[in-house]
Amino acid sequence: MIKLKVERKVIEAYGRLEVTVGTNCPQGGDAGNGCRTLLQFCGSSMQVKFGDDKYIDIENVAILVGGDSECETLLEALQFATEKLEHQLQYNRSKDTVVVD
Repeated sequence: MIKLKVERKVIEAYGRLEVTVGTNCPQGGDAGNGCRTLLQFCGSSMQVKFGDDKYIDIENVAILVGGDSECETLLEALQFATEKLEHQLQYNRSKDTVVVD
């Protein structure tokens, strides 16, 4: 069994989202060395899609990656997503309307 120290944050606005993260990296290599990184969301109003399937409603989703490099790659992806979402929110707030298909 691989153990991770995790940290949680509950974010409450119009909805509630609990975020759990943790890692035991670096462990000196790939998943075979026991490296794991967890990113988990629990809340309402979430949907996931697997492959070409349709989106389905969920209340909990967890991503577990193995490997030192995979942890760093996940972190870089999250930093990219944060930067782009912040930019898009700022842009959308400057407009009178937002259209969602």
